[in-house]
Amino acid sequence: MKILILLFAITFSSLFSQNWKESTPLPAGTETRNHPITFSIGKYGYYLTGYGITENVLKDFYRFDSETEEWEQLPDFPGLERGFAYGVAYEGKAYVGFGLWFQGQSGAYLNDLWEYDPETEEWTQLESCPCEGRRHPALVAANGKVFVGMGDNQQSGNMNDWWEYNIETNTWKQQTNLPSLPRHHPYYFEIGDDVYVGLGHGTARDESNNFIYKSWFKWDTNEDIWTQMNDFPAEGRVAGTQFSHQNKGYVLSGQGVDHNNFDEGEFFQYDPEEDSWLMLESHPGNSSRWAPGSFVIADTVYFTSGRSLFSPVVEHADLWKFTLPNNFASVGEDESLFSFYPNPTKDFINLNLENRNISKIEISNVKGDVVYTTNTFTNRIDISNYSEGAYFISIYSDNKSDTKKFIVKR
Repeated sequence: MKILILLFAITFSSLFSQNWKESTPLPAGTETRNHPITFSIGKYGYYLTGYGITENVLKDFYRFDSETEEWEQLPDFPGLERGFAYGVAYEGKAYVGFGLWFQGQSGAYLNDLWEYDPETEEWTQLESCPCEGRRHPALVAANGKVFVGMGDNQQSGNMNDWWEYNIETNTWKQQTNLPSLPRHHPYYFEIGDDVYVGLGHGTARDESNNFIYKSWFKWDTNEDIWTQMNDFPAEGRVAGTQFSHQNKGYVLSGQGVDHNNFDEGEFFQYDPEEDSWLMLESHPGNSSRWAPGSFVIADTVYFTSGRSLFSPVVEHADLWKFTLPNNFASVGEDESLFSFYPNPTKDFINLNLENRNISKIEISNVKGDVVYTTNTFTNRIDISNYSEGAYFISIYSDNKSDTKKFIVKR
């Protein structure tokens, strides 16, 4: 395993100085909250459910347009109100579920899963997980699957199990447990066909003699193999937000080993090739936040909500944006990662790839909406349902990217 390197370089900080910009806060009258479900599809960010400042669980649903920077309220989520739940977008749809529902003295830990189609704006309830209901799990999507694990409930406490949902067959199966201490509210993200998960809160002391962990793991979605990576190099943490972008992972905000907020909203980038972390510019505010949300559109992460526990306690409704480092350099004019045919086309694109070590293939329309994405090698893409017009296909490989234009003509 490579030596872990954490860089707190002043020179790097200056590169991203003042990179956080304020965007449009949530609509007036929206209940402030922690633990919102957040995800993005195309140019839109989505925001729903959560644990409100009035100490009730919610089911309202909002959409943010990154071009106009305006919010729109959509019809409520049709499932039970919930907090401490999660969601993820994958190939143009979203998958959300789990969490805690309660009303008065009654409550339930949930194990349901829902699919949202932004084209029809319809929700479909999928097969529920045959696992225990839980709050605070890890929930990621990769390789045609949704993966759920860890979290906690009143009956079993913290858990370390790991489950796979097959999108195509609408079926579940259990995979190998996390080979470490059970935990809830971990940080997690997917990069290619690998899932990374760790940190979080348990009830047993780890090697650091605390209940909030620094351990970090990789799970191979193809081989069902866990590998322990180097520990997170800063203070252990819990209850932040996380995402991946251009073959890097990101950990943002949360609480430290005393289960209280940091003085700053700490922000780290993870490089899976080097198994190393880099500290970025903290998010604005006088402290970090407990259970905020985030979504990524193009090269920008949007950060919102969560609770500041320093006096006075504040539930936030603001929205901040940060331009992420570009981890892929565009190839030069005399280079190319791929060629394709035919162009114009009406049914398929056939790809000739110079290197099969592909991290992502992506197609976007002229508005910038991503209409297709995959992390798996393929040499043929079906575009028979695309409207006529211009599109862009991008290939990402070995920290390089190549984009070409094609026309759909019937």
